[in-house]
Amino acid sequence: MVRLRVSGQESNEQFFEFFSPSITDRLSSGDNGNGGYRTAGGGTLELRGRFFGVSDVRVSVDNRTCENVTVELLDATTNEGRVTCVVPAGQGSRVSVVVSRGLQSSLPFDLQYLAPVVSGASVEDGPLRSTSSGPIRLPTRGGAVELVGDNFGLTPRVVMLARGDSHECQLVRHSHTAVRVNVPAGDGAGQVLVVFVADPSSSPVPVSYELPRVSSLGAQTGPTAGGQQLEIRGGGFGQSGGVFSSGGPRVTLLPVVGVSGSGTEGGECQVVQFSHESIHCLTPAGQGGPLQVLVEVGGQSSADQPVARFSYRPPVVTSVTPRTAPTSGGVVV
Repeated sequence: MVRLRVSGQESNEQFFEFFSPSITDRLSSGDNGNGGYRTAGGGTLELRGRFFGVSDVRVSVDNRTCENVTVELLDATTNEGRVTCVVPAGQGSRVSVVVSRGLQSSLPFDLQYLAPVVSGASVEDGPLRSTSSGPIRLPTRGGAVELVGDNFGLTPRVVMLARGDSHECQLVRHSHTAVRVNVPAGDGAGQVLVVFVADPSSSPVPVSYELPRVSSLGAQTGPTAGGQQLEIRGGGFGQSGGVFSSGGPRVTLLPVVGVSGSGTEGGECQVVQFSHESIHCLTPAGQGGPLQVLVEVGGQSSADQPVARFSYRPPVVTSVTPRTAPTSGGVVV
């Protein structure tokens, strides 16, 4: 407001205001040398513009305060100046930077936080594995997975994708360099985990559920007529109704490759119930042995090993009629 006083008399009032701050360029190269900043913040933001003033200057990034603001006047004639501050923690590929002085503010200027990067993973508090060393193996029952890397932001989401389906994993805890989630039950291979932080996302992290494994059988032998309930103990057998379940395990009795005298007749063992650690199935009619007990879940198969061998019982003769016969033969026994 401007008012003129002359010899005790005052003029009318006229409004007057300074030019609003104006950002013309960003001078800093960011944390990656290409204008992007880590979501943890801490990088230096340097802006060039005009009409910044020298006092009461504030800088906000996505409505968060940019600390340690300093202002330097570069050219008094053109009112060109430079503002620097420390970038706050944040997220997003396109957020607004605003310079304010008093009640006046500049138009928004775009700033980019870096996309999340996953470098390793730990399953059920096991050893940390690099994501470049192949798919991360998950237990079929699901469980805790910790992803480590950088730029996980303020509100990360971890989504599992497979077989045309997606599932948002339950978030347990997170920081800018680690995020822990619970993955759902499932089986098979070919899934990926993706970390979303606002609009940017990480590259897909390949994961696969564990291979089925047989540790012991409830019986090593059975009748040639079949129909015996066989218990298979181990792990990785999956569960019915899991988010990424394929429909359950398939059990087959097969000849053992490379073993002389291995049985040649087996077939599919009909599954009657199963859990992650055990399968109960009804043996088919067959003969001979040893036969490999092969478990297939979600396109993945168990390995052949001695503890996973089953044989049909050998023939047993209980009586012979007649007990004697002439040397000339011709007698039906």
